[in-house]
Amino acid sequence: MVAQNRGRARPGSVGFRPEQVFLIGLDRLPASLLADNVSIRIVPFAALNSAMLYVLRPDHVVCPLFGPDCDAAQLIGRLHGIGYGGRLTVIAVVPDPAMVAAELAELGPGITVKVVAP
Repeated sequence: MVAQNRGRARPGSVGFRPEQVFLIGLDRLPASLLADNVSIRIVPFAALNSAMLYVLRPDHVVCPLFGPDCDAAQLIGRLHGIGYGGRLTVIAVVPDPAMVAAELAELGPGITVKVVAP
């Protein structure tokens, strides 16, 4: 699995690498998820494959529950299939975010799923 519990060096130290975030189905990172030392890459669902995952090593993937090219269930299936084992944050306004996260997590064992409002 890629990106799971990778140790982080401090900014400015040897080996430091900013957190790699893939945005799928979004054109910007929601303000609630902005952080220092983050490298953001917009990735089309159709381009997401195991070679990209291996080379770019995302730590975190962010997507909407229902996007223009795929929904979160399709995305988590693809991520699981290509060996991703990091975090997935789904942007959605739903009555029970924990329930939606649990249902999505069942589709991608090893992927940590969180559902947050925009």
